[in-house]
Amino acid sequence: MPSPIVAIVGRPNVGKSSLFNRLIEAQAALVEDLPGVTRDLLYRETTWNGVTFRIVDTGGFREDPEALFRSVSAQVEAAVREASLVLFVVDARAGVTSEEEALAHRLRQLGADVILVANKVDSPQVDTADLYRLGMGDPVAVSAAHGLGTGDLLDLVVERLPPGGEGGEERGEPIRLALVGRPNVGKSTLMNALLGSRRSVVSEIPGTTTDPVDAPFTHNGRSFVLVDTAGIRRAKKVGERLEARSVKRSEDAIARCDIVIFLLDATTGILAQDQKICRTITESGRGLVFAVNKWDAVAKETGTAEAFTREIRERFADASYAPVVYVSAETGQRVERIILAAVAVFGEFERRIPALRLTRALEEAMALTPPPSEKGRRLRVLFATQGRGRPPTFVLFCNDPRLVPDSYRRYLEGHLRRTFSLSLTPIRIVFRARSRQAARGRPWARP
Repeated sequence: MPSPIVAIVGRPNVGKSSLFNRLIEAQAALVEDLPGVTRDLLYRETTWNGVTFRIVDTGGFREDPEALFRSVSAQVEAAVREASLVLFVVDARAGVTSEEEALAHRLRQLGADVILVANKVDSPQVDTADLYRLGMGDPVAVSAAHGLGTGDLLDLVVERLPPGGEGGEERGEPIRLALVGRPNVGKSTLMNALLGSRRSVVSEIPGTTTDPVDAPFTHNGRSFVLVDTAGIRRAKKVGERLEARSVKRSEDAIARCDIVIFLLDATTGILAQDQKICRTITESGRGLVFAVNKWDAVAKETGTAEAFTREIRERFADASYAPVVYVSAETGQRVERIILAAVAVFGEFERRIPALRLTRALEEAMALTPPPSEKGRRLRVLFATQGRGRPPTFVLFCNDPRLVPDSYRRYLEGHLRRTFSLSLTPIRIVFRARSRQAARGRPWARP
């Protein structure tokens, strides 16, 4: 069985994200003194007293006619429905509001198992008596900002949770996928299409997503974690502190994922900002899948997709290895192909090449096309190995790394890609000056 879920709910600005960060002991959710900063569901796994469970941070519940807040409130309800336990957070200093009375009524209708959490209780002088009006039992007093009472809260949480377990059908470690792209290209809509549920708020307002939203799911028995990120804006438009931090979180999501799903908007074509985003992805060394969204809205003739693919290859020359998938997140058309492409990329992204096979491949490459000489000196490789980590990184110890022109580096990369079927992943070739260990090896590919 998967780990049980604990949902944190409440009206805006009562400290839900601060409590979320405190319970998982990390700064995963954005915390600002502004109502409505959290809009999407943010999942993290944590362990307390040997019990592992997932906590989900939600947007602030509001009885508001405005479309965005109606979507957020619907997300809150979705989180409650899938949760084993709900932490209903209120601001003890502010007292009970009509919105909290409405939320308490809805939680009772849903039959949720609820722990009432009185937050911002920084001293004994804070009175929590008014909270009994909600009919949720005894409030648990905490101060998320200062960590007061959170240990007692966690003790109560693990007492109330059903037993969890490990998924028996899932294979291997989860593949982490990050959805990245300009604002309003359809990242949240695509996330909902891939997950088959409304876990991300979808709005025509650019920048609706501020936190990266981690959503675990399985596909054909394979485990994934999908990270929806804030749209990456042009630097001159990043004016507010919150927006700047959201962009930084998107960049961090790229760094901590395995495969980036880079969304392009078929209706606007490739813009300069797309090229900057792609440069960030390629420099990170993460695997990459191009997903051209809104393809259903494009007038098509024979060769339309081929022409768009050629433009992608020309505009993103450093990522020519990445597969291209044409989808419609709105209709769900071909979105499954994104997962299939990501799995194929990941298979190459984590591949290991035995040192002997690597050595023989490089011997063959350098025999077929010897390296150029410079002032009578020629590159000599003494020893080669694959470094740890992803993507595949090949370390070549040589007499002088300065003797390797870019053209010859590209030649060796192409040879290794063909030899070991590494056509879908970034690879890195690192030349290092000879070491004592390398010098004891047998020199090969002599001039």
